[in-house]
Amino acid sequence: MDVEVRGPGSMAVHGSVDFYSALTLRRLAMQELLLPTTDELEIDMADVEYMSFEGVGALVDVEEQATRHERSLRVVGLQGQPAELVHVCGLDAALTGTAASNAAAR
Repeated sequence: MDVEVRGPGSMAVHGSVDFYSALTLRRLAMQELLLPTTDELEIDMADVEYMSFEGVGALVDVEEQATRHERSLRVVGLQGQPAELVHVCGLDAALTGTAASNAAAR
């Protein structure tokens, strides 16, 4: 997994998010989220072809921290298996801001 910080409040994830890389994703997303200039963090996951439950857990942790700090998280570009996993977990609205997410494009 590679994480590209695109600028304040924007990052993109590339590759697979498994048990080990989920820890890195959580750490980097938290760092970006807690910057004084970040009100909203957008994570682009269009280039993620696989995500484990640990990856979903990392995103949920970041979303909970965003709420605690009166900030927001928006996950965009989910498709394929990662979108299906987020949908099966019932987290479409919490992570993407939509009820249906991109899981319909499975």
